Amino acid sequence: HAKAVQSFRQSEYSDGKIGITLNLSSIYPKSDSQLDKMAVYIVDNITNRWFLDPVFKGSYPRVLLSFLKKRFNLPKIPKNDLTLLKENPMDFLGLNNYSCLRVGANKPEDLTNVEALTKGEVIEGREYSETGWEVSPEGLYDLLIRIDRDYNHPLIYITENGMACKDDKLINGVVQDDDRMSYLKRYLEAAHRAISAGVNLKGYFAWSLMDNFEWFEGYSKRFGLIRTNFKTQERILKKSALWYHDVIEKNGFDMEI
Repeated sequence: HAKAVQSFRQSEYSDGKIGITLNLSSIYPKSDSQLDKMAVYIVDNITNRWFLDPVFKGSYPRVLLSFLKKRFNLPKIPKNDLTLLKENPMDFLGLNNYSCLRVGANKPEDLTNVEALTKGEVIEGREYSETGWEVSPEGLYDLLIRIDRDYNHPLIYITENGMACKDDKLINGVVQDDDRMSYLKRYLEAAHRAISAGVNLKGYFAWSLMDNFEWFEGYSKRFGLIRTNFKTQERILKKSALWYHDVIEKNGFDMEI
């Protein structure tokens, strides 16, 4: 990453902007137990700080390094690599966020097993997408506030945010995806609250424009604002697309969403 930034700044395009996009999530404990709080610390280091610290601070989380070295044969990280990171800062951070993580440990040995820590459980009273991801607009807000606080007020773009729905109900030729519309509304409201709190958030990109091939789910899950018939390639507007059009037309964050 640092070498790519360095090359970009030395190129004919150096008047442009360069950054990185990371998949990040707020991490919450399943309970108030000390073990669950320790699980949050470990998973947050693995999921978030392992990627944020190097590109913003030119370092890796020391506690996590120590934790991993006891269990894996980690490669050495040359000091010159960290120097390169410090000398080649980014112009912006791209943030992909869809949900939060709720983690816990039933016993001390679970703390050495990341799969055990993050094993998904449905929580009564919470809402979930078609992919089983928890709808957590407060998670986006907390994440934006935390990045702003811990990494010196960086310029941020939300580069992916959206929800998979069944999208199987049509009325007058429009897909009735009220769940997605509600999701986007609440996440945009969370983004607006973060901006009001001083976060340097300058852009938002809904995922995605059209239904497409998903990395893990193939064509079985639909994230688009526009429905794609994968056999005929016909495109059908969803209710969320019409709503999102109005949000953009009325200037997005400057309106009452």
